[in-house]
Amino acid sequence: MKFFARLGILIYVTLVIFLAVFIYLFIFHFIPLNDMIDVLAAIYTDQDLQIFFGLLAAVILIINYLFFKANTADRQKGKIIAFDNPAGRVTVSLQALEDMVRRVVSRKTEVRDVRAVIKAIKRKLLVRARVTLKAEVNIPEITSTLQDLIKTRIQDMIGIEETVDVRIDVVKIIPTSDKTKKPKENGVEVPADSHEPTVPFRGYRA
Repeated sequence: MKFFARLGILIYVTLVIFLAVFIYLFIFHFIPLNDMIDVLAAIYTDQDLQIFFGLLAAVILIINYLFFKANTADRQKGKIIAFDNPAGRVTVSLQALEDMVRRVVSRKTEVRDVRAVIKAIKRKLLVRARVTLKAEVNIPEITSTLQDLIKTRIQDMIGIEETVDVRIDVVKIIPTSDKTKKPKENGVEVPADSHEPTVPFRGYRA
């Protein structure tokens, strides 16, 4: 299939280049209009030329169909993984694994948000998790924990010995809410370091 995919790409590139050069030569009058009419008339009336161009068009259509099938098969292979059980073949959607990774990682209190993308390449799963963390966490420690968690969870779930390569991208760090502020009094927020009394008088006169 890779051969047909490459052949299809080559044909597309060749046709596009040929068409672009032909249009350029035609609009700038490098190809006389009368010659074009004579060539088209010959193809239209000559039976041998009709057979030749008909076969050429059929070959191009067949190659393009095979090219489409090869690309479709490659895309489908990239979206699922498959393994054989004693009772038959099993396929697992990578989207289902991505949802599982998001649920597992989002349960960690240090993680505010997570997005996961998984790709299958030659008996290897590539996991890329983009996470938003809270400011107080130790990034090397939490990312290592998340990598081990994701890897172990995927291997336990699908039950196969495929290599799982986990990449963590920390895309944002969110500070936690400031808890040092006191509640508002009469609509005015009182700072935590303020030790001024809230009563209107400090003392009284006898």
